[in-house]
Amino acid sequence: MRQFIHIWKLNLAVTAICMALLHLPLYAQEPAVTSQDTAVIPPALQLDSTQTLSEKLKQLFTELDADKTNASLQYEIAKEYLALGRKKFALKYMEESLKNDPTNMDVMYAKGDLLLALDKKKSGYEAFLTVLRDFQGQAFLERIASRFSSPYKITQLTNNKFNDIMPAFSPDGNTVVFQSDRNGNWDIYSMNIAQGETSIKRLTDDAESDENASFSPDGRFIVFTSTRDDRSTKKYKPREIYYMDRNGKSVKRVTSSYGSDNWSPSFIDTVTIMFASDRSDFSSNPFWTKSSSVFTIEKTGTFLFKVYGDETSALTDPSTKPGIENHILYAEKKSDNNYEIFMGSLDGKDKPTNLTNSKGNDLQPSVSRNDLFITFASNRDGGNYEIYKMQTDGKDQTRITYDDGDDIFPRFSLDGNKIIFSSNRNGNFQIFMASTEEQSQTTVNTVIPILEKKIASSSDN
Repeated sequence: MRQFIHIWKLNLAVTAICMALLHLPLYAQEPAVTSQDTAVIPPALQLDSTQTLSEKLKQLFTELDADKTNASLQYEIAKEYLALGRKKFALKYMEESLKNDPTNMDVMYAKGDLLLALDKKKSGYEAFLTVLRDFQGQAFLERIASRFSSPYKITQLTNNKFNDIMPAFSPDGNTVVFQSDRNGNWDIYSMNIAQGETSIKRLTDDAESDENASFSPDGRFIVFTSTRDDRSTKKYKPREIYYMDRNGKSVKRVTSSYGSDNWSPSFIDTVTIMFASDRSDFSSNPFWTKSSSVFTIEKTGTFLFKVYGDETSALTDPSTKPGIENHILYAEKKSDNNYEIFMGSLDGKDKPTNLTNSKGNDLQPSVSRNDLFITFASNRDGGNYEIYKMQTDGKDQTRITYDDGDDIFPRFSLDGNKIIFSSNRNGNFQIFMASTEEQSQTTVNTVIPILEKKIASSSDN
């Protein structure tokens, strides 16, 4: 199977499955231990410091000295330490509190929350599992479930031993096109969503790679990238853009960039195609380090126009829909080496608007036809990629998926109520669909198996 780096090239968010995990701190850095801390902390944790205890801690320790097994006082001390950013001490007193009152699920939940912040995932999940299994577990369900399960109904559309990725809806929402390696290399396939995998139809059959498929607005054509005309023996080959009718017939080549790579094509209308390309970078740098820009071209191969990008740009994932008239979305790598999502004018004259600004990579934007929402993939909350949505002005950024795999390449349906995407949550990449108008049926009994699975696959760093 070809490496995914060939598929996604400069789009580091897609090849970010191979990136190092980002462990973002949820609490402030641990302050130094005070000399008064050491008077009440076991010797193994003692450190020197010139800092002093807060007045509140002084009072709490005075009260605890008179009632050494008071679980409520120990929890109050833990909360005060946590407010001061002293996580280790906070954890110590939560554990002391639970020794004296193991039935207090508020403390157990707080302990699980803190353990996860300390990157002790296995122990944190175990604490949450204890809470859910308690007779009070229902009261904590929403807080725990929101960390690990989507609020929306998610349906798996394909389930096989191959990789099915980069899905895209037809305009009527009944069909999805995608690429799969089920026959040894990447080819384009279609599937009727209601009929499922039994309706899968192979649209391309070439010895080279056919990728990045999407429909034209009228549903008549499918645009895609391919290396089919490159007969060299190079490991990574540049892609050109092609289109065909929706049944896989009458394939026509659109671009001829002679060694430059082209990707993420999409129809703006029935004539014009937008795509990303490194054709403006004439350096001999490795392809994954080259600058890239957003272009438009007519499907006849004429009227090539650069919309955004220069010799220092790293632009990818251009997207447009009639809902945002005369505007496009794309992802651009910024000075912090993270990709953010921008909206700009189709003629390239307006200064682009930065819609996201997170500590991770935000990529692969897709806008709903009703001009209300944008969906995108991001690793802002940790090492793996999840699906998010936001309003078209960048407000109300909401997480859609929660799992340990990578959820990538989201696309909105025409009505904006469904998001189709690829995920390797169960092993190979398969196609899933989130319904943003249907709530998931979350219960204690559905979340417990999720936690058990996380406990089995996690450790305490």
